Amino acid sequence: MQTIRCLVHALQLAVEDARKDRKYVEIFNKIRKAAKYLRTPSVARRHKALGLPVSVLDIISRWGYKFDMAFSVKTVEAFLDDLKSQEDEEEETTQKKKKKEEEVFLTEHDWKDVDEVIAALEPAREATRIMQGEQLLPGDFYALWHRCKLRTEKVTSDLAKAIVKNMEGRNLDSTGGTKKRSLPSSRTQGF
Repeated sequence: MQTIRCLVHALQLAVEDARKDRKYVEIFNKIRKAAKYLRTPSVARRHKALGLPVSVLDIISRWGYKFDMAFSVKTVEAFLDDLKSQEDEEEETTQKKKKKEEEVFLTEHDWKDVDEVIAALEPAREATRIMQGEQLLPGDFYALWHRCKLRTEKVTSDLAKAIVKNMEGRNLDSTGGTKKRSLPSSRTQGF
C-alpha cells in the first residue's frame, strides 16, 4: 500500500508546486489575513450572531486546507463586504484603519482570484478526501487521479493549468502509484 500513499502525496505536491507562483502566494496571504480577521473576537461575535460558519485557517501540515480556507472566506463574502462598507461610512479614516482595510478586505479583483483558486483546487481537494477516507483498490486511485486531472483541465485559470502540468510530470504506474524516476547512468556507476 506504500505506492498508494505516494499517489496522494504526489497529488498534493502537484498542487503545492503550482501554488508557489507569486500571484497565488499573494492571494493566499490576502485570504489568510481575511480569515484571521474574521476570527478576531469582536468580528467573530457578529459573525456568530448571524449564524455564519467560522472561517478556517490553513494548516501547513494538512492537505487541502488552502482550499478549505479560501472556501470558508468565500462563504462569508457578503458579510466581509458589509463590514468594509460599515467602516467606510464612519467619518474618521485614520491611517491605521486605512492600512487594515488594505490588508484585510478583499477587492472585487481579489474576489475573482478567490473564485479562481476555489475552482482550481476543488478537484484535488475532493480526490484527496476520497483517497484518504475510503478503502480503495489501486485501480481506484488511478481512476481518481485521472478524474481529478480531467476536472482540473476544465478550469481555465493559470493555477489549474499549472496543477495539470505538475500532475502530468508525475507519472503513474498501472497500480495507481507513482513511478520512481530512474537515476541517470552517470550517477549509478560506481555503486
